Amino acid sequence: MKKYLLMAVSFVLVAALAVVGTLAYLQFETPTDVNVMTVGNVKIAQHEYERAVNADGSYKTETIDNVTSYVLQDFTQAKPILPVTEIDANGNPVNHGAGTWDATTVRMTQVDSYGGMQVFVSENAQDKFVTVENTGKTDAYVRTIVALEIGSADSSLIGTSYHMNWTRNIIGVVTIDNNNYELLEYIYKGADGVRHDNGILPAGETTYPNLSQVYLSSEATNEDMEALDGNGNGTFDILVISQAVQAKGFDDAATALDAAFGDITVNNHPWVSGAEEYFPVVVEVADSAELAAAIAENQNVIVNLKDGAYTTNLKLDGGKDVTINGSKNAVLSGQIATTSSTAGTLTLNGVTVKVDDSIADSTGISQTGKSAIAIWGNQTVVCNGVTFDMSLNNSTAITSWWDTNEGTSIVVKNCVFNCNGQRPIRATGNVTVEGCTFNDPYRYAVQLTAKADTATKLDKAIINFNNNTIVTGENGKAFVYGIQLEGADYGCNDCVINGEGNVIENGGADSAMYYCECGKVVHETIEWNVEVTPVHEQ
Repeated sequence: MKKYLLMAVSFVLVAALAVVGTLAYLQFETPTDVNVMTVGNVKIAQHEYERAVNADGSYKTETIDNVTSYVLQDFTQAKPILPVTEIDANGNPVNHGAGTWDATTVRMTQVDSYGGMQVFVSENAQDKFVTVENTGKTDAYVRTIVALEIGSADSSLIGTSYHMNWTRNIIGVVTIDNNNYELLEYIYKGADGVRHDNGILPAGETTYPNLSQVYLSSEATNEDMEALDGNGNGTFDILVISQAVQAKGFDDAATALDAAFGDITVNNHPWVSGAEEYFPVVVEVADSAELAAAIAENQNVIVNLKDGAYTTNLKLDGGKDVTINGSKNAVLSGQIATTSSTAGTLTLNGVTVKVDDSIADSTGISQTGKSAIAIWGNQTVVCNGVTFDMSLNNSTAITSWWDTNEGTSIVVKNCVFNCNGQRPIRATGNVTVEGCTFNDPYRYAVQLTAKADTATKLDKAIINFNNNTIVTGENGKAFVYGIQLEGADYGCNDCVINGEGNVIENGGADSAMYYCECGKVVHETIEWNVEVTPVHEQ
């Protein structure tokens, strides 16, 4: 079993501060290639460049792509950073002193990117061109997270530039190692509607820069410089890390990256206290024993499966975040159960799951006993591009249940359920099912079994059921439902059901996309936002 711990490097770019007669420097202390995180079978490299300088101190230019361009080189140490000083004809600072845009561009093709970009006129705007290269074989979504040291100063004193092919989100002020930083998130969104404008970075390609230049406002005083130096060590720190997740199975970059690494907030970012828990341990495994050990030994783990068969029958402790990546040639069988109310997430990407007699129930509850994936309490299961091959009689692919009204969530996208007359999904809480195919299901694609005071702290469960195909055949029922509200034993209440673009193929006369079993269902608490009228049993 190969095991890697991917950690942020605390100081990626360090700039010593000074004004009025003293020197100021940027200091690059650590290799950039360790400052990346990936989920799925993807690989990225983070690159950092600056403009090359001639012997006389001027910036070097060459004709690149038939255009006069500044020449780039790898970022080097000991670069001065001083307040910018460009002013207009009336003596007023231009862009806080950074000036207008330089007429000479930087052709990014020279570093295997594409197109070109401009820089500020001011020579005191320091270069820090950060690009992300997809070095793997899988298309990816990428983002870069930057933390700018502000100490006790006003963050408006620090200016940055970035390319419009990135969306910049200003997250807010965070504390890192007892010092204040302004946190920025750059999400790659593609290239001007011309190339991969859906935000996907294809394998083998490199982005435009996100963070490009950094400058200090012309308004900065000696007092401001001291305030910015929150570490008290004469340096101005900029921390940079890039993240990537495979694009397949996700609709957009923000959704994919948040699913893999969490939403970037002032409380969730690579440099939070205990940051080692933020960075997952990445493990490559080749057999069932190694898979079980990887999950048992780590609280936050990404498991990459080699092709082959794996028997699971694993009980996940509370609070774990487990991601299992594989291919259709990596086959899981048995049960994975999360049986604690402590929040955690189980994510499966691109694997095949056999729902067969290999399942050994670890829950002792009839509703989840014959489930390949069983989740309880405040747990989430995410499946992207997973194929479920079902043969065990009276089984369920995914079941969520309740114990202490914390609330479960199921997110299933671009999956195939070969049901053979068995149950695909039974749920008590929030559910999102999109772009999936259900072949020969038992009666329904999704059954909602309970909600509200017994199932979650939320006022309502949100159910999203979009662009799915339900196919009935000789191994399924003569009729089928897309979503069924259970009403006989538990009753279903307090749900918002959203649905569109769903299709039933070869359905009998009694088939319906949305069916309410009535009985104990509290009808007045159900909100239907769906494409066809629900059918009621009564």
